[in-house]
Amino acid sequence: QEFVSGSPTGRRLTEGHAAFLVDLVIPGETMSLHEVVEDLERQIKILEDIDLEAHTELERVLVEADDPSPLPVVWEHGDFAPWNIKKRKNGPLRAIDWEASSRRGLPLFDLIFFQSAQMFLFGGNELFPKSIKRLLHQYLERLSIPPLLTDKIVKACIALDWLRCYKAGDRPRAAFLIRTLARPLGDLV
Repeated sequence: QEFVSGSPTGRRLTEGHAAFLVDLVIPGETMSLHEVVEDLERQIKILEDIDLEAHTELERVLVEADDPSPLPVVWEHGDFAPWNIKKRKNGPLRAIDWEASSRRGLPLFDLIFFQSAQMFLFGGNELFPKSIKRLLHQYLERLSIPPLLTDKIVKACIALDWLRCYKAGDRPRAAFLIRTLARPLGDLV
């Protein structure tokens, strides 16, 4: 364990957050949404108590998200929220509480988690309000991810977060994520 000084960042996504996440790219490693979708389908298939509405929505979303295009692999923090990110004087942001992290993460997961956790806790209608869409596009550009894949990645990330919440027994957040997936994505991104 290590002590990290600094104060928690605010609830607004900043260029510092995006720059921090760009630095988590694992050079030379790729993955595809197809791999992620196959894994999600396998894991969802073995869930015995999933309700019909959630199952139907997830099936629809996974069909839409499936894509063989290569994407960069990133270290995924997994709980990238304002209370887990420290701002230091004259230094880059630092993240704490890496217990939900993954070495083989999907780009955008942490940005989407950052926004959706706050939508769930504090309300809101847009996953990426106009004020931060520029950051989203800069992040994608810096990772050389074509804009056409954005909707697919967002859907896969929300489905991944749903699965984590569902398995952890966080049914209210899982239900919120299903409702988020059911909305037209244009309203969110």
